[in-house]
Amino acid sequence: MVTIQAQPLTPQAFAPFGTYVDLLHAGFENGQEVMQSSFFPDLMPLTVAQPTSVSMGRVCSCRKIIPFLERHPGTAEVRLPLDGSVVIYAAPQQSLETFDPSTLRAFIVPRGTMIELAPGVVHGRQFTVDQPVVHMLFLCRHGTCANDVELRRLGSELEIEIDTEKGR
Repeated sequence: MVTIQAQPLTPQAFAPFGTYVDLLHAGFENGQEVMQSSFFPDLMPLTVAQPTSVSMGRVCSCRKIIPFLERHPGTAEVRLPLDGSVVIYAAPQQSLETFDPSTLRAFIVPRGTMIELAPGVVHGRQFTVDQPVVHMLFLCRHGTCANDVELRRLGSELEIEIDTEKGR
């Protein structure tokens, strides 16, 4: 078994895989006065193609063993954990058949932080960090799951576990 250590999300560490923005704290980092109602436009440009579809996911607590790899060669994928933090995994663009496990990284994505995985980035499901259930919002080009997805199920020949204890 291979174990990878989940790390905090930072711009430098996540740059090879995409971009992100902390939506719950955006706009306040410059000491702006907090008002009862605030609006912060244009926080992060997205490269998700048109037409875009919204999908929802429900992530339940379980052992953090990676069951599969996927990639979308032609489109980006946006993920937003709504009510808890999650751990994601990603690797640079490469063939799933000749996947190199040493390129895989895991990141802790705090609640309310939107990430965009670049087209072709190897990734897969997400795991909860410290809550039993987390709801996720996904944005992709409409039809991505039917028309722009490559999958590889992992079995006993390549078992990868994510450790989140040191990354928190």
